[in-house]
Amino acid sequence: MATTFAREDSTEQASGASRVAAVLRRRIMEGQLKSGEFLREARLVEGLSVSRNTLREGFRLLTQERLVVYEANRGVRVRTLGPDDVNDIYQMRRVLELGAIENAGPSLAQPGMLAQVDAAVRDGYAYAYRGMWPAVGTANMEFHVAIVRLAGSERLTVAAESLLAELRLAFGAVEDLQPFHEPYLETNERIAELLRTGDTDQAYREMAVYLERAQRQLLAAITP
Repeated sequence: MATTFAREDSTEQASGASRVAAVLRRRIMEGQLKSGEFLREARLVEGLSVSRNTLREGFRLLTQERLVVYEANRGVRVRTLGPDDVNDIYQMRRVLELGAIENAGPSLAQPGMLAQVDAAVRDGYAYAYRGMWPAVGTANMEFHVAIVRLAGSERLTVAAESLLAELRLAFGAVEDLQPFHEPYLETNERIAELLRTGDTDQAYREMAVYLERAQRQLLAAITP
């Protein structure tokens, strides 16, 4: 019986750790947790209503995703990205997003599959109108996750969420977010329209140009 209880405790901790990782990943993706910021255990244990062991297991999951790092005698902090990180992220984004568009045909035939893509486009414009540029960045990330979701794979979607959360860390080096995000509002709308009409070939081409441009822009922003 003790073995059964131990197994149940282990399963509960793993589930709790996954929830902790999901919450902190989301906060990073939304820009609530900044590059270089230390994650205070006491505050998070209380705020998330979890044990220290569960929180630390959540930290371990985020370390595997390259979102946080452990520093001896200091604790866990959100990672800071350099040019090599950005180049590697964009290489993976091409695999995920272009691959999703290339294989989106079956999903596009299903009613409502583009709803999240369209919602992210609308949110981006709404936040831009109100001058909320960090929120525009979040809506933009939601757009790209929704694109990957068209591939119909939960694993790919989770990978995209983690990757884009990591990319958000580089935004801390961008002083003025408006010129960084504003030009992509129309591009997102254009790609969404192409997908709606089933023109995945043109959507693929425009996304490829999009990612190349965004990569160069971000590298310029974070390179001294």
